[in-house]
Amino acid sequence: MHENYVRTPYISRCHFRHVGVRSTTFTYPITRGWNMAGKASFSPDEWSTLRDTPHLVAAAAMIVGNSGLGTIKEGYATAKSILEAQQSPNGLIKELASRGEIEEAQKSIRNQIELTDPEGSKAKLRTQALAKSTAALKLLATKGESGDMDAYKDWLIQIADAVTKAAKEGGILGIGGERVSAGEQAFLKDLSTSIQI
Repeated sequence: MHENYVRTPYISRCHFRHVGVRSTTFTYPITRGWNMAGKASFSPDEWSTLRDTPHLVAAAAMIVGNSGLGTIKEGYATAKSILEAQQSPNGLIKELASRGEIEEAQKSIRNQIELTDPEGSKAKLRTQALAKSTAALKLLATKGESGDMDAYKDWLIQIADAVTKAAKEGGILGIGGERVSAGEQAFLKDLSTSIQI
C-alpha cells in the first residue's frame, strides 16, 4: 500500500453482510492535521529552543522597558500568558506550557542571565529572544504539524504584547508615562519581523 494512505480499521465484512456487499478495504489520504507534533518529534536541542523561546521573549519584553515597579505587573503578565496556554487547543503549545516544561525553561533562562552585568544581559537577552524566535519558527516549518507554526507565532506575540502593555513606562509611581515605551515598540516590531518565516 502506498505510504501516503492509511487503511481504515472501521470497514469490515460484517458492516456489509446484511446488504450482500463484499468486504472492502477503503483507503484515505493521510493529512498532516491527523498527526500531532510533540516532544518526541524533536531532538533535545530543538525542543529546548521551542520550550525556552517564549520565556526569552517575555524576559526581553520586560527588560527593554526597564520600569522598576512595572516589572511586578510584567512578571504577572508573563506567568498569566504562559499558563493560559495550558488550555490551548494546539497540542504542541499545550505541552510546551506544561508545568514541567515551564520549570525547565526557567532554569535554562536563569543560567543565561549574568546578574553581574545587567546591561550586557539586557542586550544579550534581546538578541537571543529574536534569534531563537526565528530558529523556533524554522523548526516548526520543517518538523511541525499543520497549525503549529501559526499557533506558536500567535503565542509569542501574545506574550510580548501582554508584557509590554502590563505597566506604563517613564512615569512616577505609576502616574503618567507611556503604556508602551519606544524601546518596547521597537522590540515588538523586531519580534514581528523575526517570526515572518
